[in-house]
Amino acid sequence: LNMINIRLGDIENFPFLEPPEKRAIKDGFDQLLELGAINSKKQLTSLGKKMVRLPLEPHISRMIIQAHKENAQKEIIIISSGLSIGDPRERPDEQEEEAKKIHKQLNVSGSDFLTLHRLWETYQNQLKSLKTQNKMRRFCRDHFLSYNRMNEWIDIHQQIVKILKEVRFLKLNIKNAHIDSIHRSVLAGIISNIALKKVKTNSYTATKNREIHIFPGSTLFKQSPQWIMCHEIVETSRVFGRNVAPISPQWIEELAPALCKSTYSQPFYDSATMCARVYE
Repeated sequence: LNMINIRLGDIENFPFLEPPEKRAIKDGFDQLLELGAINSKKQLTSLGKKMVRLPLEPHISRMIIQAHKENAQKEIIIISSGLSIGDPRERPDEQEEEAKKIHKQLNVSGSDFLTLHRLWETYQNQLKSLKTQNKMRRFCRDHFLSYNRMNEWIDIHQQIVKILKEVRFLKLNIKNAHIDSIHRSVLAGIISNIALKKVKTNSYTATKNREIHIFPGSTLFKQSPQWIMCHEIVETSRVFGRNVAPISPQWIEELAPALCKSTYSQPFYDSATMCARVYE
């Protein structure tokens, strides 16, 4: 993104001391195209010029730019910084059921991203009341949370806020953002990780024709909405989508029109308007 911005020419032929693999460069271009940062000629779009201003991972900066528009920056900074670390929730083998029970108390039904946000708020409230490091460590131990990862989450959150202040792009909403605004903002950064439920099964068809399943630890595991987005797709015993939330397919067209293809069929005469119409 920065190399395109400062016009360093063809990245594949740039004389790096240790050149990246061509596949990695292609993946980078593909991601920037998906995010709307570049066009098909590998030129920066107006959105890409905004993303350049934010020295963050491109998918994170895309979420934050959308959140600025959706008036949901407060929640998205929390969620995006939480997605940048490993899952702070721990499940020791010998206490797995107890850990599941404790973690379930923080679940927000229907959205793993809002569950992550609730975890942050719960921790921050405890931090204000308990204050000391020893008490917070005990709280984390009792609630099966990684103290180190929670601190890492706080550090990354502070870094993002600092960056946004420096470039004058910080617009923290006072009122809580609407759930759709939060999900649209997240979707803007992970547009390639969408999936459509298969008929009469619990599996989904993701992009590149991958078959995936909702991760068993997700709050959506037994809900099976028609359309979902996942922060990551991982392969263990099966291919799972992790950190999942339902989406409206209309959002995809709004957020990534360049990636959508339209087909037209069944032309008909509309007597009310006296003109020919077609289904898109």
